[in-house]
Amino acid sequence: MHKLYPFKFKPQFFQKVWGGKNLTKLYHLENDDTLGEAWLLSSIEGKESEIINGEWAGNNIVEMIEVFMDDILGEHIFYTYGDTFPLLIKLIDTSEWLSIQVHPDDNWAKKLEKQQTCGKNELWYFIKTANNAQILHGLSRLADQDIIMKYLNEKNIEGIFRNINVSPHSYIYTPAGTVHALGPGLFLAEIQQTSDITYRIYDWDRPQDPKNPRPLHLDKAFKVINYDAIPEDLQYQPIIADRTVNLFNGENFVINRIVLSSGKQIEKDIEPFDSFFVYLILNGNGKIICDTYVVEIMAGDCCLIPACFSNVIIQSDKDILALEVYIQ
Repeated sequence: MHKLYPFKFKPQFFQKVWGGKNLTKLYHLENDDTLGEAWLLSSIEGKESEIINGEWAGNNIVEMIEVFMDDILGEHIFYTYGDTFPLLIKLIDTSEWLSIQVHPDDNWAKKLEKQQTCGKNELWYFIKTANNAQILHGLSRLADQDIIMKYLNEKNIEGIFRNINVSPHSYIYTPAGTVHALGPGLFLAEIQQTSDITYRIYDWDRPQDPKNPRPLHLDKAFKVINYDAIPEDLQYQPIIADRTVNLFNGENFVINRIVLSSGKQIEKDIEPFDSFFVYLILNGNGKIICDTYVVEIMAGDCCLIPACFSNVIIQSDKDILALEVYIQ
């Protein structure tokens, strides 16, 4: 049987009414579309990520897990998730406000979406931000469905939702049940559970496109909102050269940030974690080395290290900034 090695994946691009031009520039695309999302690693049905390097090129991530199982995911992860890759990793680019929305947790996802096995906890890492860029995140006061609808009907958005200014390299965790929206002028990475469930609450009275409708989902949204949630704070960790810094530890994923100066490298012992490792390259270029396998990496790449490897070396040819993601 062919051996495993570090996988790179073909990005999947999605045009959005609120999209921008950062993804077109990053991936040197020749089109005028306003792209909103690039899915870099996905096992969502119909949108499975395709491997583009090595002898397994052309196969998708679900097909690989079906064959190699815990050698890719790790034993405890395969036991929990089976042949579903448990994370969805994206880049997002905004030129307008996204809808005000909420995602269900695991229990609500199973109740409301019969085919769905998990909800959607997610984390946003802001790569670039316009001046005075903002997000909505959580309730700004005690509220219930009736109070929220009163404020929405009055168009008093800031009266009911927290408005937070964001800056480059800040980040925030968005647990399921949190009402949220991304504002314009943001380019960010999103790491989340494998779920594509979004319940829209308000879409800024945007004109509807019959070919691409954007319905509201008020009944489901008001069921899944966590009205008693403790608000999450925007976080920031200083950029420190040639270091790995932990950003977030959660039940669904762990996220670290790696910064490497040109010509530097870092070696990691990943065997004790019994998990795959994903490296999302946000800036720079270099190489990822596992045993005898060498994979070239550059900004915009997403590289998966199967759990069967015991160590990984990241070499920087030009200043690298990357997110490291795994499950503990």
